[in-house]
Formats: sequence, structure tokens, C-alpha cells
Amino acid sequence: MDLKGKTAVVTGSTKGIGKAIATELVRAGVNVIVSSRDSREVERTAAQLNEIGRGRVVGSACDVRDYTQVGKLFETAVNTFGGAVAPALLIPSVLNRAQWVLTAK
Repeated sequence: MDLKGKTAVVTGSTKGIGKAIATELVRAGVNVIVSSRDSREVERTAAQLNEIGRGRVVGSACDVRDYTQVGKLFETAVNTFGGAVAPALLIPSVLNRAQWVLTAK
């Protein structure tokens, strides 16, 4: 599946499975919004993943338990990379993390 140029929002993406997913998406040429509750970790992770050089990475702190913050997270994705918020992939985990791949313009 060719994901180059698509946009992904990956929550819980500063460590563990979330970070691994974000890393592989960036390697595949996907533009990624990385997110977790810790803004310093988000900034650090975005900087690390931007060094890969295929997809672009932007960080945005978000607590997924707060519906308003999740809405702002997706607004950031659309405003930064364009496209419509149309989830194509949703993978919730027991750790209250989820990953969404969005369509891009």
C-alpha cells in the first residue's frame, strides 16, 4: 500500500508501539502528527522523526481523554498538511492510545 503523501495522527507516539508506528509511517513518506500528554516529549520525538527525512512530522500535545483536545489535534493535522479528516485506520489499545491515518488533499 502506497501511503506517501498521506497524513497520520498517532497518539501516544513518544514511546513504545505508538513511536514505532509513527517511525514506520514517516519512513513510508507519510506526514505525521505525533502526540502525547507531555509537550517536551512530543517536541523531542518530532525532532527525532524529522531527521528521517521522508514524511514531515509535527508534534502536538494532547490528552486523548479530553474530546476538545482531540478535536484540536485533528485541526492541527488538517491545517498543517491539508486534507479531510476521514479516518481510514483506527487501532485503539488497552493503554488508551489510538492511531488514525487520514486522507490527504
